[in-house]
Amino acid sequence: MPALNGPHRMPVVWDGLVERGYSEDQVEKIMGRNLYRLYFEPRFERAITRWVTEARSRFDPNTGLLPHEVDHRTGQVIEGARGSSQSLMLRFLVEVDPAFARPQFRAITHR
Repeated sequence: MPALNGPHRMPVVWDGLVERGYSEDQVEKIMGRNLYRLYFEPRFERAITRWVTEARSRFDPNTGLLPHEVDHRTGQVIEGARGSSQSLMLRFLVEVDPAFARPQFRAITHR
């Protein structure tokens, strides 16, 4: 299924679980557990560290915030910071790197 390799894979998974008869509450628990595993199991530490390192080097030049989209090959900003993506990224960034999240949060709340 090509949609599972795209940027909207999480909604595709969510909708697929609902279509298979899981309640919204059950799907929320399943998705939450997967996110918990991603952030807190040791096997993902290298990937998280690499993402934070890369993210720290790719700010939106107009805002100083994390950009909405970058080219994964070149690191070039494709689309600058957007409020919707900032709110989602900051929610998870505070879990993996609170020191990095603080100035990002301050920057977005002062705009």
